[in-house]
Amino acid sequence: MIQSAPIFLLDSEPESLASMQALFRCAGYETSTFEDPVCLLDTMRAAIPTAIVASASMPSMQGPSLIKALHEIRPKLPIVMIAADSDIASAVLALKSGASNFIEKPVVDRVLLELVEQAIASKQ
Repeated sequence: MIQSAPIFLLDSEPESLASMQALFRCAGYETSTFEDPVCLLDTMRAAIPTAIVASASMPSMQGPSLIKALHEIRPKLPIVMIAADSDIASAVLALKSGASNFIEKPVVDRVLLELVEQAIASKQ
C-alpha cells in the first residue's frame, strides 16, 4: 500500500534502521530514517509522517517522553514502539502514553508490518 506521507523510522542502531527501511520499502511505503529523536521532531514540524516506528530506548529520549513530544505535534499519530530489553511495565507505560502498539526485538518482519498497518488503519 503506497501512502502519500512516509513512515518515519527511529533507532540508534543503523543496521536496525536499514532492515526496517528495506521491509517497508518492499511493502510499498516511503520511509525516512532517523538516529536521533530531536532530528525526527524537528523534521515533523515541516513534514507529518503516516506513522512512526521508534526504539523505546534512545540515548537522548525515552519512549514515554518521545510519544508525548510526537503527540504534541500530531495528537493521533500512529506510533509503534520497539524495545530490545522490555518488560511488561515498559510496554504498559508506552501504551498508556499513547503508543499504538509495542513489540520486542528481535522483530519478526511480518508482525511489525502488520502492527504498523493496523495502527495506520485505526487512526484514519
